[in-house]
Amino acid sequence: MKIKKRSQTTGTFLLELILAILFFAIVSCVCVRFFVKSHIYSRDALRLNHSVSEISSVLEIAASAEDPETVVSRISGAYPTCSVYKTAGYQIVIWYDVSFMPCTEKDAAYCLYTDISVDEQNFLKTDCVFYTNDLTETIWSAQTVHHVQEVAAHAQ
Repeated sequence: MKIKKRSQTTGTFLLELILAILFFAIVSCVCVRFFVKSHIYSRDALRLNHSVSEISSVLEIAASAEDPETVVSRISGAYPTCSVYKTAGYQIVIWYDVSFMPCTEKDAAYCLYTDISVDEQNFLKTDCVFYTNDLTETIWSAQTVHHVQEVAAHAQ
């Protein structure tokens, strides 16, 4: 009667199996990292795209107005849920939810802060900054400056 030694082949097979499982575990960790990073890039690109679009809309409204009061009335008409504050100039805050739709402050995930002022040389300056709701991260900012034409008394 012959006794076969199977323990040597079984040990080799078990070692190969452990190495294959370890290799696939390492490769899957690397793949998960790539998927998470691509998701973060996609989210950031979406936020940037929406913020640029919203700031452009507000700046176009501001560029077509003759005075700060007109800018405020047009922006308030376009965004009825916005908050308007009067100090040296005007500050307008427009709140957005997670899908970038205008909303109230309590439902907001993002905000667009707009500062409207006229300087001593009669230039209408509009600064816009798009923030996350907690104001910790600036997503995009832009400004526009244009001259406010004075109308002579005889031209009115």
